Amino acid sequence: MTSTGPPMCLWCRRFDIETWSCAAFPERVPGALTMGGADHRAPLPGDGGLRFEPKNREARLEVEQRWGETPVRYVGELNPFDPSAPTALEAFEEEPAENI
Repeated sequence: MTSTGPPMCLWCRRFDIETWSCAAFPERVPGALTMGGADHRAPLPGDGGLRFEPKNREARLEVEQRWGETPVRYVGELNPFDPSAPTALEAFEEEPAENI
């Protein structure tokens, strides 16, 4: 699920609203995130392994309400930063405990 409202960044403890940057994107958060569509609870190109981390419980609940409880991941050649890339999303699936 994606959102067309405010960006997920607004509820992230890593986000600096004055510079529109964060620990994952220190130069500037990409438009795919600031425009509110991408789910940064999943890996995104260039994030250095740092992802959304809610500021508090209320922030987590707000993000879950807007984007869903299950993070999405971009599969195959999907890249939310490339407008020519496919846009299909796939939900993360938990590995059964016996497979871990």
